[in-house]
Amino acid sequence: MNFRNKYGIRVLVITGDRRVGCTKLALNLANCFARTESVLYVDFDRYRHGSLGYLNLDTILDEPDHVQSGINHYKANVPLSKLVHHYRKGGFDTLLSMYGDEVTDEQMVEAQENLSIQREYTTVIVDCPLENMYLLGDIISAGNVIICGEDDKVGLFNLITMLSGSCRSDKD
Repeated sequence: MNFRNKYGIRVLVITGDRRVGCTKLALNLANCFARTESVLYVDFDRYRHGSLGYLNLDTILDEPDHVQSGINHYKANVPLSKLVHHYRKGGFDTLLSMYGDEVTDEQMVEAQENLSIQREYTTVIVDCPLENMYLLGDIISAGNVIICGEDDKVGLFNLITMLSGSCRSDKD
């Protein structure tokens, strides 16, 4: 997975069916790549925030609001380093949105547009459920997508159904 976009950034979007290990895979990849380069992990799950179960929640809660809800505050003129939480155990930074902080479609679109061209991190790993993939056009075209699913016929059928639904936007 050495593919890098025209800005020299490796972008990996991890998605898939619920409860198949997408978040765990994304965090493990962030941990692995952080051994040799600067990594940003982004949790684009607006409602369930599975990454919070793996990260040290107490240290996140000690952060100011603009870090706890980094996605809500991320704009082109704001340095990422001011909005991220450093996860010491994994050696990477995280851009998060906490429970109760609604992230709008517009905020997700703006954040992903900026992530695909930022210069602070050499690898960006995006953990995004299938239902939000339609908001990530720029970052998907600038990176690689890893789709996780269950290894059976029902899981494959569910995944295909979810993928076909995620390809349509509300604007169609």
